[in-house]
Amino acid sequence: MNKRRPHKPTVDFTACACSGVNLPKLVQPSILAALSKEPQHGYALAQRLAQGGAHLNAPPDHSGIYRLLRSMEKRGLVTSRLAESESGPARREYALTDRGRLCLEHWTVSLSRYRETIDAALNLCRV
Repeated sequence: MNKRRPHKPTVDFTACACSGVNLPKLVQPSILAALSKEPQHGYALAQRLAQGGAHLNAPPDHSGIYRLLRSMEKRGLVTSRLAESESGPARREYALTDRGRLCLEHWTVSLSRYRETIDAALNLCRV
């Protein structure tokens, strides 16, 4: 007797949130964490996010980082200033404010809770 396997449709999940490739809500805490070490310009932040591994080798695009930095500056989480550069034009350098440090502390607590929730969800998914 020939057992037939049920047909599994081919579905491309690469653009789906379930792929985990793009976790935009994690960009802000990643930027705050990077700026907690030292002030940086936007391009350096993008490079750090790309190397940090928090975004699965698919860091947010540079324009998205700059938009978020402007938004964070309006909310008082970061400040910016034009910093002279030895190798070209002045660059906008971003630094964390006291309010930004408090926000990062809150993110740390929130992410720890998320981890607990994700671990519980993973336990349910593993059958």
